[in-house]
Amino acid sequence: MTVFLASIMMVSLTTQCPADRWSDADPFEKSNRQTHEFNKGFDRGFYRPASRAYGTIVPSPIDVFIANFSRNLDLPGRAVNYLLQADLTATALVVGRFATNTIIGFGGIGDPATDLGFPDEQTDFGVTLHTWGVDRGNYLELPFLGPRTVRQATGMVVDVFLDPVSQVLPARYDRAVFTVSFLDLLSRRQRSGDFLDQMLHESEDSYVATRSAYFDNRDRVLNRGLLEDDLEDPYAE
Repeated sequence: MTVFLASIMMVSLTTQCPADRWSDADPFEKSNRQTHEFNKGFDRGFYRPASRAYGTIVPSPIDVFIANFSRNLDLPGRAVNYLLQADLTATALVVGRFATNTIIGFGGIGDPATDLGFPDEQTDFGVTLHTWGVDRGNYLELPFLGPRTVRQATGMVVDVFLDPVSQVLPARYDRAVFTVSFLDLLSRRQRSGDFLDQMLHESEDSYVATRSAYFDNRDRVLNRGLLEDDLEDPYAE
């Protein structure tokens, strides 16, 4: 479903904003706001209560193991993107982080790599396109997925095929990987609960607040400045 939605957006929304500087131009605001209201309803009716239940049921150590394992699975895809960005230093660091956490961290449930100096920086094919000089395009809000730009939505599709884990792991493990990723998503929502509740359900204009937070967050990623404790994407994958 994720690939389908992103593919439709990639084909149909071709108008782009100049360069990588966000302006007040938002030509899809009307449809974006409709999608935003749908996403708010989904958050209120399912995402928020499910994340609270997760936080109540799952013990903290297990939550940490799930988060570590899920993020460790993302590392090979990041390494591929850093390689495509011609950043060999970052590629080596990500490979080192993956190897360390997989071997010493018992398959990725531990995170000794952070203590050993391997950073946990975020990147994806949207960042790779940015490195290649592709404009970010207009702002979108996608059903279930939340804020994106045309460029990032395009990158989401490519990331599916660039991820070595999805190509190497046998199909019988797909459900387990999806389950871990979904639980980590609930964990992220639970940890960011107060901020997201204020932004989505208490702010005067939650659409503008969400859009602003998205671009602040995304600019940190593009500038290699996003840390785990920084602002998280409200609908992070």
